[in-house]
Formats: sequence, structure tokens, C-alpha cells
Amino acid sequence: MRLYFERWYPVSGAVLAGVVWYFLKFQLPTDEHEILNASLTLGAILTGFMSTAMTLLVSLHGSEVLKQLKDAGYITDLLRYLGEAIWFSFAFSAISIIGLFVDRPNWYGIVWIVFAIGSGLSFIRVTRITLKVIEFG
Repeated sequence: MRLYFERWYPVSGAVLAGVVWYFLKFQLPTDEHEILNASLTLGAILTGFMSTAMTLLVSLHGSEVLKQLKDAGYITDLLRYLGEAIWFSFAFSAISIIGLFVDRPNWYGIVWIVFAIGSGLSFIRVTRITLKVIEFG
């Protein structure tokens, strides 16, 4: 059950945030450009961090920890988590850039919050696992 939760909580949390945003009729603040600029910066930082975490994993090639992860069949999950985190963060940046240049339709806030929460939760998941790999490496 724990692995199932680990696999799906970033996507589930992101979708749940979108549903809550929709039903509670939340809106982006009136200073949307400031929020979107900050979101773009955050998304870029998270994308860079995730890429660095992937580089760290590659640098472990041949290490005992990586061997144990492969033997346990967990390396596939870890690579999927890293990929999801990078794509969520990159998409969050892209959504923020798009919002700076176009008139935002009503559904834009829902898409923005889905990618904001998804990138945040996937960042937390990868960070937690990366710290454990470093600890036991």
C-alpha cells in the first residue's frame, strides 16, 4: 500500500487541487503577472534541481546502493519519479509563461494549480528519496 501511495500521490494531489479549485471557484489574484513571474522562476528552479538529482543518480553508476535499487526493482520507479518531477516542473513553467502572454480563460487557474501542486508534490517525493539514497550510499 505504501508504494502504491508513493507512486500516485503527486498526480492524485494535483488532480484533487484542480477539483477543489473548480468547485470552490478560486481565482488567481489580481496581480496575476507577479504570481506568474514567481511561478515561472519556481518551476525553472525545480526543473534544475530535478535534473541535478538525475545527475546524482547517474553518478552512482556501479555503486552498491544503485545495485540494491536495481535488484529490488525500484530503479524503474525512481527513474519514473524523476521524469515526472522534471516534466511537471517544466510544464508548470510553460503554463506560467503562456499566462503572461495570453488572455487567460476561466479554466487557466485550474490548469495552473494542477501543475503547481503536481510539481511541488513530485519535488517532495524525489527529494525525500534522493536524501535516502545519499544517506544509505
